[in-house]
Formats: sequence, C-alpha cells, structure tokens
Amino acid sequence: MTNNGSFLENKFSAKGSLWKERVSDLEKISIIENENKIPKLLAKILAGREIPSSDVESFLNPEVLIPVFGVLLPVFIILIVFVADTKKNKYKYDALIEVSKNVKDSEEISGLLNSFKESK
Repeated sequence: MTNNGSFLENKFSAKGSLWKERVSDLEKISIIENENKIPKLLAKILAGREIPSSDVESFLNPEVLIPVFGVLLPVFIILIVFVADTKKNKYKYDALIEVSKNVKDSEEISGLLNSFKESK
C-alpha cells in the first residue's frame, strides 16, 4: 500500500473515491492465491468480497447462471414484445380519439377507424 492510502496504482475510482484495501489479512489472500493459482490482485479482490477459497472456482466460472439465463431470456423477450405492442396500440387509439375530437363528419371518423384496423 502506498503512503497516501490508495490500494491500486490508480488512486481514485471512476466516481472519484479513493481506492482502499478491504482486507489486510495477508494469510487469507495468500491462501486464495495459492490454492486457486490466481494473481495476487484478484486474490485481494476476492478476499475483500469475503469469497472463501473453496468457492473461488464457482465464483469465477458461474456454470449455473448460463442455463438460468438461457431459460429466462426468451421470457424477457416475450415480455418486452408484449409491452411494446400494448403501448403501440394504446398510443394508436389515443391518437385516433384526439383526431376524432376535431373531425365533425362521421364518415371521416369511420374511415379513420377502418384505417387503424389491422389485417390478420
């Protein structure tokens, strides 16, 4: 650690906060580094996040998350499409109502309604 209290060569984070070392337990850092064959900086970060040495492999390689995201991604896509379609229809009919307020002829309103009908 340098004399100004910063943890890394970059003294400040993107938000301007001073980088400070979370863990000063060198034995814990050394165990994580040696058991998992990872760089010392990564071992310091993992020790600071209180990741035990036995969980480092699963933390760095989250194999369980891949199937979960694989299942959830189509659900999110369907949800996004549904929300977008609902908003599109709402805005379309809101626009129709606003236009019809200014139109006096019922035939023109009927023509507007027909133009908004979607062909199936």
